[in-house]
Amino acid sequence: MAVLTVHGAAAQQNKPLKWAALGDSYMADVAVPPWQSPAEADGCGRSGRNWEQQLATRLNTQSPNWVNLTDVTCGSATVDAGILGKQTALVGPPYNGAPEGGYPARPPQIDVVTADTDIVTVGIGGNDLGFGPILTKCMELGSENHRCQPYFETGEGRPQLDAGWRTLRTGLAATMAAIKQHAPNAKVFVLGYPAVAGAPIQSQCTREILGIPNFYKLGPMMKDDAPWFDEIEQALNFKVENAAETAGATYVDTYTSSIAHGACLPSNSANQPPNPDKWMYGIFDKLVLPPGVSKPAKPEYHCAGRDEVENSLPVGVPFIAGEACTFVHPNYYGAQNQAEQAYRAFESAGLTPTGLTAGS
Repeated sequence: MAVLTVHGAAAQQNKPLKWAALGDSYMADVAVPPWQSPAEADGCGRSGRNWEQQLATRLNTQSPNWVNLTDVTCGSATVDAGILGKQTALVGPPYNGAPEGGYPARPPQIDVVTADTDIVTVGIGGNDLGFGPILTKCMELGSENHRCQPYFETGEGRPQLDAGWRTLRTGLAATMAAIKQHAPNAKVFVLGYPAVAGAPIQSQCTREILGIPNFYKLGPMMKDDAPWFDEIEQALNFKVENAAETAGATYVDTYTSSIAHGACLPSNSANQPPNPDKWMYGIFDKLVLPPGVSKPAKPEYHCAGRDEVENSLPVGVPFIAGEACTFVHPNYYGAQNQAEQAYRAFESAGLTPTGLTAGS
């Protein structure tokens, strides 16, 4: 979820709009190079080309100093451990940057939202629900040729899922209330999550010949679980949208525009350009480099989890996977779409140089 707040007086553009960007890994766009150097990294995995940075560049190109962006988005963030409280779960990328003893705790992201903040963007909720652990369990069960939908709907995973929905609901309400408290005169816009396995591409959410997992896509997850997993994501977005509307905010949909561009589309081979129709990475995928960005050193994007999965495969079973630990996050094309949808929302609210009415 991403949220945006604006003081009406800032529309005069006597000074740059003060913009604070908060959120989780989907807002930090953690799988999009470049990242901080290993020596400078804070563990959040924040991309230098995430959608906020792209949008800020676009706005400031149209009109110099249009926005002043402070980006504190952070991978693994939840409401309690990230937005409203300190965050200690910090893993990167880069994956080779952690000092001995781990990264220092990050302060609550909400601290950068103050009474004079004009714009706040926040994307949160997926980790509160447990979106990642749900996907991991689906892959675990799929590797044994079992569906995960029954596990979560009527089996042992039902309490986990129910608890996730409760945590999500209370967390979203607390986030919106905190933003209102810190920036009481602000207008708020909320971004939902882009599609992972939308209906148009679910037929391609298949494992390879003889059931070999394809980690360029959703690994060993059973094909018949893809529609259910998509329903979970749509329900997540519905609750984000409802929280936004309840708080008087405007919901910005990134799901519909990305529904046919998810993780189940094929990734081109290593010696070919990336597939521009695929906006969502699979589990372990081929990096999509933004224009002008050089490929990082392997230790920055090659995590230990990838080696563990490869080593766990039976002898003789090929490892169908890309180079990077991407775990269904937007690639550069996906971040571009996030930026475009947010730009349209900014424009509708009169927050862009082209959308601002003369004399407003």
